[in-house]
Amino acid sequence: MTTYPEFNFNAVLSCYGVTFSSDLYSTLYYQNKEDKAVLQYNPIASPSPATMPYPYYKYSCALMMFKTNATTSNQYLLIYHVKGNAWAAFYLNGNLLKTVQVNEDQTIAFLENCPPSQTWWYMYMFLVTDGQLELKGIECYKL
Repeated sequence: MTTYPEFNFNAVLSCYGVTFSSDLYSTLYYQNKEDKAVLQYNPIASPSPATMPYPYYKYSCALMMFKTNATTSNQYLLIYHVKGNAWAAFYLNGNLLKTVQVNEDQTIAFLENCPPSQTWWYMYMFLVTDGQLELKGIECYKL
């Protein structure tokens, strides 16, 4: 019989400069039912994708902070489900992973080596051009 160690996962998702519906005057019930965060372009605070924007909370940004009991022999598969028409920049712990042009519904995946167990990771998604992006969900798998 094979036994598998329990996988412990702690995560927090924070969004800045967002609305929770593309309809400005929708009710709280409708916004909750939509189940997405909409990042909207802000021409005053639009980051350059070359460097990590600081302070991050002044921009249209989704920040996922997480840690697990994974070891350095594991990898994380992070999958972002987004929709919209704009460019997004993704950073891991302040380092640019990639800049992606989102067109309609899209899945964006990252495969990263795990740090030592119980190390906090900070994964940022910034809206960097005119337009809007809907963050519909993030999945994380330990491989």
